[in-house]
Amino acid sequence: MGVEVWMPTAGPVLLTVAAGALFGVWRGSIIVFVGAVLGACAAYAVAVRLTRIPSLAWLDDHPRVVAVRMAVAGEGWWVQFLLRLSPVVPFNLLNYALGLSQVAFRDFLYASIGMVPAIV
Repeated sequence: MGVEVWMPTAGPVLLTVAAGALFGVWRGSIIVFVGAVLGACAAYAVAVRLTRIPSLAWLDDHPRVVAVRMAVAGEGWWVQFLLRLSPVVPFNLLNYALGLSQVAFRDFLYASIGMVPAIV
């Protein structure tokens, strides 16, 4: 059997390119960045609410999950920034995962600057 490889959907890429074509590279990049940050904040807010659901309490019992939470929360925005720079990690899943890991919103917001290279 082969290994399945995750491939991002073309939707966000096409919309980003369309914004660049319609508004120019710099103005389109700013518009896409603002939209991406607003969307990321919404996903973060949903994930934070999900952490209050009792059925997700099992996450706290797994040592790997606890280790990741401590690493991300301990280093704050820097680890999140590096995760945002990685083209392998999809932003949508990362937004939810960071919300579930209970990182500070301020650090989450600061680390969003890591999306700029992918957007431009």
